[in-house]
Amino acid sequence: RPIEARRGLATYFALRSTPEDLENAVSHQRAVVDAVPDLAGGRDLGLLGNYLLMSGNNTEAAEVFKAIVDLRPDDPVALNNYAYLVATYLDGADMAEPFALRAVEIRSSEPSFLDTLAHVQALLGKHPQATTTRLSQLRIQPNNTDLMMDIALGYCDHMDKASEGLVYAEQALKLQPRDARALDVAGWVAWSAGETAKGRDRVAQSLRRQPTAGAHL
Repeated sequence: RPIEARRGLATYFALRSTPEDLENAVSHQRAVVDAVPDLAGGRDLGLLGNYLLMSGNNTEAAEVFKAIVDLRPDDPVALNNYAYLVATYLDGADMAEPFALRAVEIRSSEPSFLDTLAHVQALLGKHPQATTTRLSQLRIQPNNTDLMMDIALGYCDHMDKASEGLVYAEQALKLQPRDARALDVAGWVAWSAGETAKGRDRVAQSLRRQPTAGAHL
């Protein structure tokens, strides 16, 4: 088939997103990559990496994004994707960190890159650095309640600074007063900060809304 037709079919199957369709998307896009000598500066490789990622082929997706990084060392998307895959699925957080840092250096205003870097730093046990990274992300996404809760738990669980974390837990709860996780996190951090009655009450409210084994008891 002509290359453009293969590209179109790959896109079509990827949009359908069933497991079988994603296998077809990977197959067609792989044929494009094999047939295009210069790889259009990495564009076709990037599409192949995305389709592999969507289909759950994480190891091969990481190899593809590493190939893009080798081809284009300052491509922040490839750097970020490679770092996330290696840290999350291939037990390589230490290997991933330089790539995540480089992606943020190139595009420091991209929240997803900051999120990847914080994720990698947390996996490495670098919780103060991870919290600093998340605070930078929060300046870009000031209403991101999940991020507020992650910051609160970072202060509380890993830095022995529950009182500082409580500020962010309270912000998240103010924005989502009926959310079970926000209630649970605010309760746990309040309890850890010495506000035991408030903490118990909020965790109890969380459990009434959504009973879960993951709640802080």
